[in-house]
Amino acid sequence: EYKAMIKSLNKMILQFDIQNAVSITSKAMDSGIPLPVLMERGLLEPLKKLQKMYELRVIGTPELFLGASIVEEAIRILRSNPKFQKNSLKGRVVIGTVGSPHEGGKTLVRTALTAAGFDVYDIGINKKPTDFVEAANKSNAHIVASSCAVLYALPLQQEVEILLKKRRIR
Repeated sequence: EYKAMIKSLNKMILQFDIQNAVSITSKAMDSGIPLPVLMERGLLEPLKKLQKMYELRVIGTPELFLGASIVEEAIRILRSNPKFQKNSLKGRVVIGTVGSPHEGGKTLVRTALTAAGFDVYDIGINKKPTDFVEAANKSNAHIVASSCAVLYALPLQQEVEILLKKRRIR
C-alpha cells in the first residue's frame, strides 16, 4: 500500500500541488511508512526529477524552486510529527552564502540535504566567513557548506575554509 502512497506523493510534487503533497506526507507518516523510505523515495526522488527536468529545459527556474519549496514544506510536516525522531538524522550541516546575496543554489542544496536526512541550519545570505565558524561551533555541525555565486566573493569562501582549519573545526 505504501508504494501507491509514495507514487501519489511524487505525482503531487511534480504537479506542484502543495496541498495534496502535504496531506499525503502527513498520511504517509501516520500509516507507518519508514522515514528513510518516505524521505528518499517520496521527497528526494521527485526533487531529483525536477532537477533533471530543469537541466533538460523542460521546466524553468520558478518551477524548480516551487517544487523545492513543496518538498521543504513536506519535510516540515514530517519533522513536526511525533513519530519523527531527531536521532535518526544523518548529521548536522551549516549552510549559507558567503559575501553574496544570491541564494538559488544554496536553497536547492539545503532542500536536497534535508530530504536526504540531514539536519540543516541555514545561516542565510551575504554572510562573513566568521559567521560560518560561529554557526559551526554553536550547532556542532558535521558539515559546513558555503555557497559563492559571484567571483568577487571567492576569496571569502576560501577564508571560510582557512578559519575552519585554524579553529580545528574541519
